[in-house]
Amino acid sequence: MSAGGISLRVRRGVDGIVYAVSLAAVVFVIGTVLCLPLGWGWTGVKYWLFFLGLLLFGIGTLKLRPRAAWKDYDTDGGEEKPETESRFEQATRTALPDDLAVRHDERWSGGARVFLSSLAVLGASMAMEFVFGVGG
Repeated sequence: MSAGGISLRVRRGVDGIVYAVSLAAVVFVIGTVLCLPLGWGWTGVKYWLFFLGLLLFGIGTLKLRPRAAWKDYDTDGGEEKPETESRFEQATRTALPDDLAVRHDERWSGGARVFLSSLAVLGASMAMEFVFGVGG
């Protein structure tokens, strides 16, 4: 348990959901800025979300694969370098309250967060079609 009494598992889940929703919102805004001025309308935004969601799904799936045991990743005899935190990851981490924030080394893997983000983007595309009736 953390100092606030919230378990690491819950904090990781909240962090992953915030990351996924934030990435889906950024993808939606970029799609809106690109598609509406070009005359593609909301149908273009829906297709943008669908195709980018599929791309993120593939990237997340590939990043989730385990490393091959036979490959030698550590050639210099030292420890592997930890992943560096991107600005987007830092922004999503600092957007959470201190009792929910997760240290960079305690977060879900990048593959898991990208995979969860792909589900959020594809869910937004589905919502545009089935809930809001954006056709095409």
